Amino acid sequence: FSWWVPFEIGLATEKEYPISSYVSYWDKKQIPDYLWKWPVLETDTDLNNYINLLKRDRTLFLSEEINKSLYTNRPKNYAEAFQKRMKTLTGQIR
Repeated sequence: FSWWVPFEIGLATEKEYPISSYVSYWDKKQIPDYLWKWPVLETDTDLNNYINLLKRDRTLFLSEEINKSLYTNRPKNYAEAFQKRMKTLTGQIR
């Protein structure tokens, strides 16, 4: 609920950093709607997946994601590819 969150998100997006929120089940109902654009992590598994993706080589990861999406919804950059994969892993997109 900080006033700085939208600014911080804008800065992270500009610098192509992956963005996610980590919330408990109860907090999930209270987070602002605009945060749902990025992955919302709820479990230890989600957090472990996030960490494992961060450990991967950025260039290799982006190449893999672009090749997977050769004809549809190709990610424009690393952050977009990362967030798309996390949303898939968390079941927020299929």
